[in-house]
Amino acid sequence: MRIKSFKLFEKVTMGYLKGFNENLEDIDSICKKYGIINYTIVDGKVNVNGDVMLNSKKLGKIPINFGYISGDFYCYNNQLTSLEGSPDSVGGNFDCSYNQLTSLEGSPDSIGGSFNCNSNQLTSLEGSPDNIGGNFYCNDNIIHNIWILFNDFSKIELFNYMDPIRPSENGEEPIVYLVILNEFLKEIGKKTVTKINGYKCI
Repeated sequence: MRIKSFKLFEKVTMGYLKGFNENLEDIDSICKKYGIINYTIVDGKVNVNGDVMLNSKKLGKIPINFGYISGDFYCYNNQLTSLEGSPDSVGGNFDCSYNQLTSLEGSPDSIGGSFNCNSNQLTSLEGSPDNIGGNFYCNDNIIHNIWILFNDFSKIELFNYMDPIRPSENGEEPIVYLVILNEFLKEIGKKTVTKINGYKCI
């Protein structure tokens, strides 16, 4: 009975270690594929002493989980719909522009340089980094257009709370809920609207 128990324990343990080693090998092969060097793996996350250049790789998601990046982290010009896997902190710049992001959830907590999320489909800035040492760029997003129109953070917060706009899906126009939008406009003392060009009004 004791021998059977030991063999079962050995089998489970070896299976776990095999899976653990395969996981490390997967991370190593991904790092090699994308030219990531000078890295260490801590608790399944990749820390890099230097830059990470994942831009223009046709990525639908960030391929591994990152921890600390001492330099810049570039994942712009891909097809990202989420920032899951992004570094916890970046010493330099973080650029996720020209993707299909509708949310900044998963962004690094801290960025030493600038944060660029231009040209996405953001309707909210929730989830953005807590600390940014440089500039914050969010041009060519729904939320940026609203900021230009009202130029008042309290109004942006109210707009986010009422949530009248949905980003585009499958290449279709983004949706605006006119009843909710008009309630927002009344609340801030603006005239109501009957349609918005470039949006499917329902």
